[in-house]
Amino acid sequence: ASMVDKTGTNELNTMIEEVDLEVASTDPMDDDPDDIPTGIPEEAVEGLRHFIEEQFTAPIERFVDWETCLYTNTSNEDFIIDHHPDNSNIVIGAGFSGHGFKLGPLTGRILAELALNSKTSLPEFENAKHLFSFQKS
Repeated sequence: ASMVDKTGTNELNTMIEEVDLEVASTDPMDDDPDDIPTGIPEEAVEGLRHFIEEQFTAPIERFVDWETCLYTNTSNEDFIIDHHPDNSNIVIGAGFSGHGFKLGPLTGRILAELALNSKTSLPEFENAKHLFSFQKS
């Protein structure tokens, strides 16, 4: 059965009782991990409210909760997966710009193989590892 009636109204909107949405800001900023906001920033609520009103026909009844999540970014938002430049016994995976969790199994495999063997068994990574290094070539 179609979720869209003949007038184009999306029936799914009327069936949703509660929706969890995630809004992320990736604007370059220097956040202090020791100074995490303790209240809902009103500008974030208004931005979210505006987005929801544009995307959904069901009205917003209330915001239930919010959470601040801090994550690391590099200046160009590229990952770093490399040996430490001063100590080849150390491998570093950093700067995942909020995307590291979904890549955890592959990143873990690459870091483990780099730590144990100084290279990986993945030709795709080996061919592109200059993209993930401290010093881009």
